[in-house]
Amino acid sequence: MDTTVEIRPATLADAAGLASVRTRSWREAYDGLLDPDFLAGWTDDPANWVAWLTRPDPRSARLVAVADTSVVGFVAVGPELPGPDWHGSGPQPGRGHLYALYLLAAWWDRGIGHRLHAAGMGALADAGFTEAVLWVLETNERAISFYRREGWRFDGVSQVDQRGSVSLPEKRMARVV
Repeated sequence: MDTTVEIRPATLADAAGLASVRTRSWREAYDGLLDPDFLAGWTDDPANWVAWLTRPDPRSARLVAVADTSVVGFVAVGPELPGPDWHGSGPQPGRGHLYALYLLAAWWDRGIGHRLHAAGMGALADAGFTEAVLWVLETNERAISFYRREGWRFDGVSQVDQRGSVSLPEKRMARVV
């Protein structure tokens, strides 16, 4: 794959590609980490992306990595959101949130994840955020290693993201933007 990968803001035309990348990436990245039946049955709905792209928070960004005309990855960032088990003081005004960063496995280890991450952090900085958080599946060593290389550190907060009958134990990571 010698294709040049462009990082650009997502458009409504990317909704199906975003949903496809998220679905495929979950199956690739979480293979062996989550129940195979859950992964096989889980899909992301393009309608969710249409809603996100038509009513964005002005301090949020959805950026895609595009090879030829296909979405191969994305990053989504914006104001901090509470987690499903939130018991703290709530989201902090100066804190951004890396909601998602996914890349198809065929594109791993090419620097594209780093470029998506840098673009997302740049969008958070441009929106005035000074720090950021993200949630990572506690058994996803590949993602944890990636985020550590990008300057993220665990901050001691954890939660369980409940997806139907499947529990996803997550830990929060934080860093300066």
